[in-house]
Amino acid sequence: MEAAATNLPLPLPASPARSEETRLPLGTLLVRDGALTAQQLESALAEKERSGRRIGEIVVGNGWVSAAQIAKLLAEQHGVEYIDLLRVEIEPAAAGLLPEQFARRYEALPVKFLSEDTVLVAVTDPTNVVTSDDLRLALGLNVRLAVAGAPELFAAIERLYRTTLAIEDDDAKDAGEVQDLDGMATSAPAIQLVNALISRALEEQASDLHFEPQAKQMLVRA
Repeated sequence: MEAAATNLPLPLPASPARSEETRLPLGTLLVRDGALTAQQLESALAEKERSGRRIGEIVVGNGWVSAAQIAKLLAEQHGVEYIDLLRVEIEPAAAGLLPEQFARRYEALPVKFLSEDTVLVAVTDPTNVVTSDDLRLALGLNVRLAVAGAPELFAAIERLYRTTLAIEDDDAKDAGEVQDLDGMATSAPAIQLVNALISRALEEQASDLHFEPQAKQMLVRA
């Protein structure tokens, strides 16, 4: 008797990663490309033994290699895409999927949708399996990883999330009073605030501003 066919969906891989057996060590790749000398690699490996820091952190900290070079080689090492966050346009709808605290904790930023249920996420460390699993849970979508330079990723996070405006009113909260919103809208501080937001958006060449009311604050994304 033939077995009944099933239509259960198969889980999508996060990205086409290379197996451990085929990966060259990062230090070897750096020497191969002439970014490090053999002597510098030996020094970095010794520092890694002493401090437990990663090779990439050490060589960038010593000024031997740029963060972008490390990101490109990590992408090659793990068979994933390298992404330059200074050149790519980040989709607000994708970035908005991940709250700021998670973006900073995971050193990750959703960049764009690849399909309805898959999002491309830039990370600084593609070796962190825990981060990959947590991202899938936090986003509720399939995740495809790309590697970005740490300075560019942190700058993008800062740019996307930095404009958070508190609108708490302790007196109104304690007394249960209703604020005069019409008066607030035409007051000098409100006008100055809007002007400042527009000026900052123009400086960053933003196409639009998104105002997201929260329980005790207003989140503004450029």
